[in-house]
Amino acid sequence: MLKIVFNPRTCDVVGAYGESVKVNWPYLVITEAEWENLRSKKLKVLNGELTVIPEPEKILAEYDKAMEEHIYSVRAARGYTTREPGVYINSTVPRWKADAEVWNTWLDTVMQYSLAILNHAKETGEIPSLFDYIAECPEIVWTEE
Repeated sequence: MLKIVFNPRTCDVVGAYGESVKVNWPYLVITEAEWENLRSKKLKVLNGELTVIPEPEKILAEYDKAMEEHIYSVRAARGYTTREPGVYINSTVPRWKADAEVWNTWLDTVMQYSLAILNHAKETGEIPSLFDYIAECPEIVWTEE
């Protein structure tokens, strides 16, 4: 067993020590096998549990994928599966042209929303769950047909 010592102010893991070593900071006890699996990762102690802090590139990729899936589902719900509605901006069909205008405005809003979340995360380290990220995304309001 090992003592995983952490800074109580920042929650950063500052070391791993044998069970018999006296330490001054708070610690968690884990097995040596658990430590072998975790020691090369960035760790914090959150809510009394050892937590792996994901790499920023992986987090960004997960959020990007979730937003792309959301965008696809919004356009598919309107019947656009292979093309984005925005390509119809110069259409002579009134509904398609109207959809393109709404789509382009909405997509701009979604991108601004996503960039604001990203910038906030970079500044504070706080990021909403994937569920909240998508749930709080601006909604599209299509014009009537």
